[in-house]
Amino acid sequence: MGACGCVSEQAEEDELLRAIRAAGANHGGDASLQHKGATNGHVATARRSRPSQLSEREEAVTRLLALGYTGKEIAAQFHLSPKTIETYKSRSLEKLGITSRTGIVKYAVEKGWLNPQTLDETAVESP
Repeated sequence: MGACGCVSEQAEEDELLRAIRAAGANHGGDASLQHKGATNGHVATARRSRPSQLSEREEAVTRLLALGYTGKEIAAQFHLSPKTIETYKSRSLEKLGITSRTGIVKYAVEKGWLNPQTLDETAVESP
């Protein structure tokens, strides 16, 4: 899902869980945890990589999902099957590391897709 990290094999269970949580909570920067058992002060670092670029169709589907359209409505708009739209949705969510519609909306807000100037352009456009 775009996250990677490094934790020593000798890490305690609670330390591993902290590293996983730090990687999940980290949105773009580094999260570092000091490994207590290491004599050289080994630091476990987790970094979230940049999401892959969405295709034009994936972006269009993601925008419409953020606006509240259902898969069936999007399929009708693009003259595609709902299954095809579900595939675009799945690919987009995987590339972006998003797991919910709420996450889609948050992403859309960050991208500026939900401001009044872009809403008119997004709602009816078809790539």
